[in-house]
Amino acid sequence: MATTEDDETGAAAITAEGADSTPAEGDESAEEKKLHLEVNIDARSACERHVTVSISREDIDRYYNDAYSEMMGKAVVPGFRAGRAPRKLVELRFRKDVGDQIKNTLLMDSLTQLSEEGKFSPISEPDIDPLAISLPDEGPMKFEFNIEVRPEFDLPQWKGLKINRPVREFTDKDIERQMKEILARHGRLVPHDGPAEAGDYVTVNLRFKDGENVISEFKEQVLNVRAVLSFRDGKIEGFDKLMQGAAAGERRTGQARLTEDAPNETLRGKM
Repeated sequence: MATTEDDETGAAAITAEGADSTPAEGDESAEEKKLHLEVNIDARSACERHVTVSISREDIDRYYNDAYSEMMGKAVVPGFRAGRAPRKLVELRFRKDVGDQIKNTLLMDSLTQLSEEGKFSPISEPDIDPLAISLPDEGPMKFEFNIEVRPEFDLPQWKGLKINRPVREFTDKDIERQMKEILARHGRLVPHDGPAEAGDYVTVNLRFKDGENVISEFKEQVLNVRAVLSFRDGKIEGFDKLMQGAAAGERRTGQARLTEDAPNETLRGKM
């Protein structure tokens, strides 16, 4: 019958060998799980790095050993019951499949370790073609890739700097203009019996003439009385002054200037 002291010793041995154990401070088992990487980083530009990574043969063999150890209890080899085949036969039969798996695992683990170690600050995914990477029978596994990173620069001295904060004073005119813009978007037009003023809306019949020739006509157009009335191929400047005080049924005559790309070539640029 084991004593209490023996039970505690046995439990400690199981914990030390378990895969999920947490090593004590200074225990080298934590370091053994890290890959032994040789990393060379070439700065191609301020935001681009070319990274070359070499994974030691020691790590490759360790990954092979872990993979075969996990397979031994369930590997199926002709002539043997599942999990009963000699390890050498298991290694020969499954080496290619295990090699592909190990290559991908080493690739992902090494990239994760690079990220955790903060070798650079990436802003994109690494440009890697896994099919171009091979797992050698001897020596280290090597691969390289390009990656975009945050640019590195010296932060200038900003403490103690003074800046002038712009100040905008709003006047009654600003408020009135803003109210008119809101009304233009959300308001509704109502009849008005008095003469037209700037900012009002008028319903007009337009007739454009070149001398005595009528170029075009538009019926019952609702227009805003403003400084410049623009249309597709021209504009009327001083439209607000032209319509100032206009009453229903009254006729006003003004001048329109056509643009240089008006459809009628003979009228281009004419007043």
